[in-house]
Amino acid sequence: MKKQGEREMHKVGYISLNNVWKDEYLTLFKTNAKYKVKQLDVKDIERFTKHKALLIEVQKTTELPYILQLLLEVKKIPGMLTFIVSSSEIIDKTTRTVCLHLGVNGIKDATTDTGEFSIILKNALDKLSVARNQFQEQQKKDGDIFELNPVNLSLYIDNNEISLTKLEYQMLELLYRNLKKTVSYEKIYEKIWNDNATGKKYRVANTIFHIRKKLEHNAKNSKCIETVRSKGYRLNI
Repeated sequence: MKKQGEREMHKVGYISLNNVWKDEYLTLFKTNAKYKVKQLDVKDIERFTKHKALLIEVQKTTELPYILQLLLEVKKIPGMLTFIVSSSEIIDKTTRTVCLHLGVNGIKDATTDTGEFSIILKNALDKLSVARNQFQEQQKKDGDIFELNPVNLSLYIDNNEISLTKLEYQMLELLYRNLKKTVSYEKIYEKIWNDNATGKKYRVANTIFHIRKKLEHNAKNSKCIETVRSKGYRLNI
């Protein structure tokens, strides 16, 4: 949660499948410190949510099938702006249409001026910020705030900040990304621990237990993490 008077930073993740990031995109906002484009490894999906927008670069046609699969994953992230960028004209009309149906907000190729694209991206980020602020203000009025803070590893709920351990934060973040959907014990363990230790279900349940204990003071949200018998957990807020 942004403190009063604090300038909001708009972080944009830049994904290149071959890990060759171009200055053309990294310096889109070099004269405006409020906006920042950062290199992002395509394999580090967990870090995608720490950004407000993603630039996914297409450098050759053979990358397109993988990028379409990646877009299916990105589509699951609530409120994420997504843009396809390319320095050539290799994205045909059919692929453009498919990308747009998968939730892409815009496509920049060799026919689009970089300066023009930076303005398009800035406008989209600003509109997203306004919409989120309006939503949060309405939540405050309704007494219904539920916001994760990755910097503090904490949860803001009904104007209270609850400190979380790294494991607790990662678990809540995973459930939040799958809001109102059941996340299996197996998927939780794979995403959080991803090792071959025994007692996997116990480790998941124990972390959930500690999160619930921290939510006990809040009657309205104390039972927001639902146990789905023999399957896993679901976050209902």
